[in-house]
Amino acid sequence: MIPIKAVAPLCIVLFLVSTCSTAFASEVEISKETWGQRCNSSDSYQVDARNNSDRRLDIKICIEQIDHKWTCYGASGTNPGEETHTSAFACHSTGKTHLFWRTTGSNERLGSPE
Repeated sequence: MIPIKAVAPLCIVLFLVSTCSTAFASEVEISKETWGQRCNSSDSYQVDARNNSDRRLDIKICIEQIDHKWTCYGASGTNPGEETHTSAFACHSTGKTHLFWRTTGSNERLGSPE
């Protein structure tokens, strides 16, 4: 099984699934973040991610809402060097974000922030 890559506060390996911080994971990164531009809300948060790898990736962006629930968006087949084609956003966000990705076409299951 290929480990799932993710961006989170710590690097943890458990049952062959890994979750790592941005210091360890550079294949996908947040390329743009904007506060207050959605939903007529100053605490709205919008995020785009960039594929820094040399292969096509499916990218999942999850943003924590102020009620501590997560809203997630997926971008399939993001080409190397490109940003996700859909911006992820939450109307009322804490600003916490998790990124998960896999090689396009793999049967790997994308992670979840919960």
